[in-house]
Amino acid sequence: MKQFHINEPTVKHIGWEGKGTITYNIVGLSRWGEPAKIELTVSRQDDYNYRTEEHKVWWKYDVSNGGYSLEAEEGYTFAEGMANYAEALADASAKIKKFISIEDELEKTFQEGEAHREAEREKERAEKQALKDADKPVGDKLAKKLVETMKREVKKMGRYDTQYIKAYTRGERQELDIKVEFSRTGMGLFSLGWRRISKADAILMVADSHLGSLDVSGCPALPDPNVSAFLMSKS
Repeated sequence: MKQFHINEPTVKHIGWEGKGTITYNIVGLSRWGEPAKIELTVSRQDDYNYRTEEHKVWWKYDVSNGGYSLEAEEGYTFAEGMANYAEALADASAKIKKFISIEDELEKTFQEGEAHREAEREKERAEKQALKDADKPVGDKLAKKLVETMKREVKKMGRYDTQYIKAYTRGERQELDIKVEFSRTGMGLFSLGWRRISKADAILMVADSHLGSLDVSGCPALPDPNVSAFLMSKS
């Protein structure tokens, strides 16, 4: 009878994902009050050397040790626990030899998994693009007007004053808080979060954001974007 409890994914799962960990909980040994364990990790490595332009793919096998502070569990001697530990290592060694012998099969299964994952990614990209296309953008002309008006108003207010344009990306509706503040040198500075951005970047972000979600209420001098967009479409 094996003197360890094993938790392992199937060979197909390891090949499909390109990775997997087999865990051995050792009977008779504990570490910090928990069963001692060793882990066999199988992982597909994909490396490209830009200097030599060499592309290398291989399967890697790592076996962790049981760690320090090992103690015998109640009812076992330390020697018995270490014998079980050695038995688990032997089983891990046999598994490594098996994996090495079927690496071509693992690689084939991984490529099938990659094809499936790429199809899922393409489906997700198409769905996101459809959502984005369904959201009407602010547009370059209105975005430029809003950003330049906000910058002008901040300069009027003076030092330490700030204004915000709250924009949302099209499709996913991720919030973009674009801030303008008056600098010591008399410049209107733009930032997104903690990152400084240029006025041109601010215009691009606002232009490509969702018109229906745009919020410029923090700056009274800015016109309602939906009304402005309507008026501009008529001019």
